[in-house]
Amino acid sequence: MGGGISKARAAGIVWTLVALAGCGGQDSPAAAGEPEPGFVSVDNRTPWDLEVAWLGVDDPGAVLIHRVVVAAGQVQTLTREPLPAGTQVRLDLVLRVPVESGPRVRRKADVFVDGDQAVIVQAPPADPFAVEIIGGV
Repeated sequence: MGGGISKARAAGIVWTLVALAGCGGQDSPAAAGEPEPGFVSVDNRTPWDLEVAWLGVDDPGAVLIHRVVVAAGQVQTLTREPLPAGTQVRLDLVLRVPVESGPRVRRKADVFVDGDQAVIVQAPPADPFAVEIIGGV
C-alpha cells in the first residue's frame, strides 16, 4: 500500500471544498451586480463657469428641467436626495465662455446611477473646444 490517498477520496475532498466555497453569506447588491441609488456630482476643472441642465420627474410625475451653475474649479452635487438605482440621466453641459473668447461650448454626458457618480469636465484655458468629459457612460 502506498502512503497517498485514493483518487475517490481526493475527488470527494475536492467536491466538498467546492460545495463549501459555494456556500456563504448573502451577496451584497453591489456584488450581485444590482445598481444602487446615488448622487451625481459635476467637477468643473475649467476656468469658466459651467451650466448643467437635465430632465427630472417630480412627485406628481411632471417632467422638470433642472439647472445649476457649477463655478470654475468647484464640485457640486446636482440633487438634494439620491437618485433611484438604475436611473439614466442626460446632462447638458455648457461652458460659459466670455463672448470675446468665442461661442459657448455645449456637450452632453449620459450618467447611469449605480452608487455615487462624478462627471469631470476639463479644458485648457486657451481652447474651450478641447473640452473633455470624464465619467458617465
